[in-house]
Parts: sequence; structure tokens; C-alpha cells
Amino acid sequence: MGTILVYEAFGSGWEDSWDGKLHNARTHHDWDKNALQLVFPEGEHYGCSLHREVTPSRHVKMSYNVSVLDGWESDSTGKTLGFADLRWKNSKGQSNGHGNRRPAPDGFSFRTWFGKTEDGRMPIGMYIYHLGQKPEWGDSIPVGEVVVGADPVLFECDANLDEGFVHARIDGGEWVRHNIVVSDKTAVTWAWLDAYYGGAAVSPKTMAWDVFEYQLEKVGVVRPRGTEKIPISNKRVDLSLIHPKFMDRIKLFFGDDRIKGKVEVVSGCRSYAEQKRLYDKYRAGKGNLAANPDWNRPNGFFKGSFHQEQSDGYAYAIDLGIVGKISKAEVTEIAKRYGFRPTVKGEWWHFQPRDENDWFPSTSFPDEDVPVRPMDWQGLLAFVAGIGESIGRYPLSRGARGPEVKVVQQRLNAMDFWCGAADGVFGRKTQKAVRAFQRVSLSPINGIVDGTVWAAMWAPQVPNGL
Repeated sequence: MGTILVYEAFGSGWEDSWDGKLHNARTHHDWDKNALQLVFPEGEHYGCSLHREVTPSRHVKMSYNVSVLDGWESDSTGKTLGFADLRWKNSKGQSNGHGNRRPAPDGFSFRTWFGKTEDGRMPIGMYIYHLGQKPEWGDSIPVGEVVVGADPVLFECDANLDEGFVHARIDGGEWVRHNIVVSDKTAVTWAWLDAYYGGAAVSPKTMAWDVFEYQLEKVGVVRPRGTEKIPISNKRVDLSLIHPKFMDRIKLFFGDDRIKGKVEVVSGCRSYAEQKRLYDKYRAGKGNLAANPDWNRPNGFFKGSFHQEQSDGYAYAIDLGIVGKISKAEVTEIAKRYGFRPTVKGEWWHFQPRDENDWFPSTSFPDEDVPVRPMDWQGLLAFVAGIGESIGRYPLSRGARGPEVKVVQQRLNAMDFWCGAADGVFGRKTQKAVRAFQRVSLSPINGIVDGTVWAAMWAPQVPNGL
């Protein structure tokens, strides 16, 4: 069992999730798939140099399909797609994991090697920098050949840093193994779309090849799910209605070592009544910008703010705050990799996992293909009935605490009897909201929630004459 770190099919906007330079690469459609075409112009070295940070991994598998286009005649060697650990720098700030030099003890890189074309066939294999490499410039290990102008072939590589080997194969053939030496600090931290022709040599003419469906997988781990506690700025921050898929992404985000202790959630989900209160306050010039909770968004499903509870029972936005040494740009970039991003111009802190049309991609830990269950309304009704039975036996009044109080508060807020954040503590605001509801429903005004008041809260009637 493994976790997909990167799956790149080169669809529209694909390059937005990669860093580096595209150089002479371009995308097009061939073999009924999108392809990244790596072009080596005459007299140049670079076809592409893109990378993406991934969760540090000690055991990975990489695969992609490659087709060498007609006219390819390499007269030198070169390197292309792979993965690496380039965190380690020399005194000049250069990555000690690749290049024509021996890497730092903790550096490591793997790139696909290609050699000189002979009789229409291009050799392909492994090019590895590691602590135990033999020549100064890294280890080159042939694996097989690719026929120029023929159909695409599958190139696969498996790197196990714990066991000390990398092996590769072509089109399901025999694995070719190469032993490596790395330190216990070494891990794959980059996915790499690289394409470099020659050492001192440059491309003798303009040539190209196509790659399809690059994938990097972390092997032998179970995808973390629902284990990270989410830090909030205060007890008023409510995350109870956040969509489960979004909640999973948030937990993974806060499990990232770059985020821990540096970021917190300062605003979560809201009821309709709370959103309306914020909007009315904004309209009166006494509060920050807030969306009209009754505004129908263009697609007809979402209303008002993504913070507020939508028709499916879930909310789709949080606000983040910085509490440690990290920049807004860093927070935004890491969040994007977990599938949520700022969507309101001028508000870096407002993050959503989707817009009106679709979910944003999650690249660090792509979402599992498991449908999210719809809101269990029958279960909710049973829960409400159970709370009612408890309140019927033990009425709630000022000073009470517990889950029953929190549900009462949420219900009061939803009916626009604002009692503040639902924190499970029956205080002055809650008592005031209960009395206001009792006044409107013509119940005895005592600020106590008993079985009769609870039933009225779920079947409110406007008395005759009002």
C-alpha cells in the first residue's frame, strides 16, 4: 500500500503547481493523452527544469511513459525525469545532491539517464548521486533501450533508501538493480521534471521526446487521516460543520512540520444567523466586509459566504492566522499543496478547498477516491430527539454545561436568537437568547430550556395576532 505524492497528467494549468523553469518544454495531445514534450533546441542544454516539494519519503516508486520522436540523434549523454533530496547545501548555497560533483553526505538525486543513439535506438537507464557513488560525477547504470519513433514505453523506478538500493525496468521487463549508500537523514523531498542534454556537449540539432503521466508514490505507508489536532485561536472558532473532505485536508496541513506551531485557525464555520449578524453589522458600518447570506452564487448551489452552512449541511472556508516564524507566502504555498487556497482578493487569510464549480487539486496527499457521505438527516433527527429526552428530564438553566447546552446554542443561533459562539456553557448571552425566544413563542419567560421549550425550538409557530 502506498500514497501518491504526485500524479501529473499535464492537463490545463498543470505547471501552476510546479516551481522552476519550463525552458523549452511544452504540452500537446498525442496517443489520446496529454504529453509534456521535452524539446532540446540546437546548441542548447535545457529542455525543462521543474520541481515540486513532496512529503519526505525513504521509499518511493516513480513511473512515466516516454516516446522518443523521429529525428532524435543524441551524440552525448543527458538526464531527465526523477526525484531528489536537495535540502543540503554547500558553502555557496548550491544543492549538494546533483551536478558534476560529489554530493553532501545527506544529499541524493535520481534522474533518468539517456545515452548516445545507435541504429535508431537510444539507451536509457539510471543516473544517481549518493554518498557511496564511485566516480566524482555520479553513477550511470544502463537499463534498456527506446526505439526512436516507436510507441511509448513505460519506465519504472523503485528507490528504497532504507534497504540501500535503486532498481529500474522498461515495459515490465527485468529489474536492473544498483546499490546505494545514503545517511539516515536522506529522504526524497523533490519530484523532478528535469531534462538536460550533455555535460559540456549541447544538442547537435533540435530534437524532442514526449513523456506521459509522471507519478511519484510513497511506498509502504498508510495515508495519514484525521490524526492531527487543529489549533484554533479561541474557543469561539467552530469547525463542526466543515466538509469532511476539507477537514481531512486541514488536518494533513497542520500535520506538516513546516506549519506546526506557526499557524492557527482564527475563523471557521457559521450558521445562517451568525452570517446575517456579521452582514448587518457590515452594512451598518460597524464591522468588516461580510457576504450577504441570502446572495445566490452563480451556480445556484452556494449561498452567501463559503464560511456559512450551505444546503448540504457543510461549510467550505476557514481563516488562518500566523503565530510563528513563517511568511504569508509560505503558508499559502503549503496550503495549496494540501488543496486549499485564498480566493478573496486582498484577504490572504481566507482559504477555501473549492470554488463554485469544483474542488481544488491536492498534490501533497491527493484525496482518496472515497465518496463523502451526505448529511445523515435521519441520524440528526434521532440525535435531536435524544437531546429532547435528556432536557425533558433535566431542564437547562444558567450555569449548565455540556453537549446539550451546545446544541441549544446552535439551534438558537440558527433561528437568529444570537447567543454568541456555541461553547457548551449556559451563560448570560444564552439565557438572554432563550428569554427572547420564549417571548416570541409566548412561552413562560424564565430563561430555562425544558422539554416544552425544546420542542417549540424545533417546531416554531408565530402566534396569532403578532
